[in-house]
Amino acid sequence: MSLAAWVRARGTVRDAEERLEKLPASKSGKGVKVPFPYVSRDAYKKDFSNNEINHLIASAPKKKVPLASLHAIQHSVQPERVKEYIKYPDIVPEDAKHPAARTPVDVPIVIHYQGVSLVHDGHHRLSALKLSGESHAMVRYIDLDAVTKV
Repeated sequence: MSLAAWVRARGTVRDAEERLEKLPASKSGKGVKVPFPYVSRDAYKKDFSNNEINHLIASAPKKKVPLASLHAIQHSVQPERVKEYIKYPDIVPEDAKHPAARTPVDVPIVIHYQGVSLVHDGHHRLSALKLSGESHAMVRYIDLDAVTKV
């Protein structure tokens, strides 16, 4: 990495960390407010079982999505974890799996349902990208609006 690239990267990290420090505390008292609007996941969790969602995650394609289109399903993120992803955005290995579900978690998971894109997994990583000034993110994308239930 050239010295100029190193300086730019350091500036981006510092700027992102400053933005993180400005996030208000979450009303839940468990960290800071997620920098995405909140939407309840009740609708898709009512209409799709965990097994159905895990099956779809296992075969979900990767897709680049605009961060501005995303909605959080949790109220808060832990600043320390967001900071780690700001500093090391590629820390999650490409073959990473969820320990219980054994589904891929190498990139965040977004579920599109009833016209809304919801962050199913990866709130900390996506928050880090947004605070770093990124406009898009690579995610595993599941369009539940296109799923036909039998």
